[in-house]
Amino acid sequence: MVKSAAINANFPQHAPELFPETRTYSFQQSYSDANMYYVATDKGAVLKASRGQSLSHPNYYCEEHAVPSIVGSIDINNFNWKYFLAGSSDGSISLYTDGRSAPLVIWDRSTR
Repeated sequence: MVKSAAINANFPQHAPELFPETRTYSFQQSYSDANMYYVATDKGAVLKASRGQSLSHPNYYCEEHAVPSIVGSIDINNFNWKYFLAGSSDGSISLYTDGRSAPLVIWDRSTR
């Protein structure tokens, strides 16, 4: 059980001196595997995490060469669990698929 709105986590893709602490704002459990979940971060990435199991590639999802913005929400497709949406603080929504770290589609300023 999470008792606060944000928790701290390690950001495994970068050197610790660049990102000493990553704050997480939302998480969504996978529909296909109860031990796997997706975590929204303030570094513009969604981390894939597991309860003690090894993870398939990729273990994170983010835009390449983008200015990081807070990923505030994640929603997994109920009918096809391989796809999920990530909403960012800059108003963009990104569509990701399992097995590919870059987004399939990005809708910029969707909330403006």
